Amino acid sequence: MSNPNANYGGPAVPPPPAAPVPQQPYQPQQPQNEKTNIFAILSLIFGILGGWLGLLFGIIAIVQINKKGGKGKGLAIAGIVIFLVWIVILIVMNAAGA
Repeated sequence: MSNPNANYGGPAVPPPPAAPVPQQPYQPQQPQNEKTNIFAILSLIFGILGGWLGLLFGIIAIVQINKKGGKGKGLAIAGIVIFLVWIVILIVMNAAGA
């Protein structure tokens, strides 16, 4: 008796397709209730303007975010760094006699 699936010099027969992989149903992410810390936003604003409040608000924001959680730590750090850049610029200008 001969094999009905045997290939006798004819074109190659592709294997049957693989079974589909079951996927998880779509579950939308829950919205986060964490708001950006207002002191972090103020730190960035006053850091850009060159005020001492940029440093103060940045420190307050980082402390609050570490204690209570929330968003805006990057803004607070950016406000502090920009404030420090202003201080360096003022020191260099003062040393240059401008």
